[in-house]
Amino acid sequence: MTFNIATPFKRSRRLVQRHYPATLRGDEGDVLAAMIDMPDLRCLAHTPLKAMDGLDLVLIAYANTLAAKPLPTASSIFGHAHRSPQTVVYVATLCWECDEYGAVVPRSYYVERN
Repeated sequence: MTFNIATPFKRSRRLVQRHYPATLRGDEGDVLAAMIDMPDLRCLAHTPLKAMDGLDLVLIAYANTLAAKPLPTASSIFGHAHRSPQTVVYVATLCWECDEYGAVVPRSYYVERN
């Protein structure tokens, strides 16, 4: 799954903060993209790395809220990317543990960055 982190600026008197919005882009059959069927994840951070750390936490929290719900169909996968000349690509894989019967262990989600 790929997130584009664009860099529009928010200016204040003392500090310029960058607002890093991340938009989901998934291919058909991408289970994570199907599960996280949301148009926009937002994270306010000073650096792209801190924005990515925040996105990791948002992904895990969102996956935990959807764990009991059935996955959407592939046709419902949302896909588009923000256009920006200053783009950092964040690629992450959502992972989880299964019990001996193949069921997902509750609250076992974690993110691996590719």
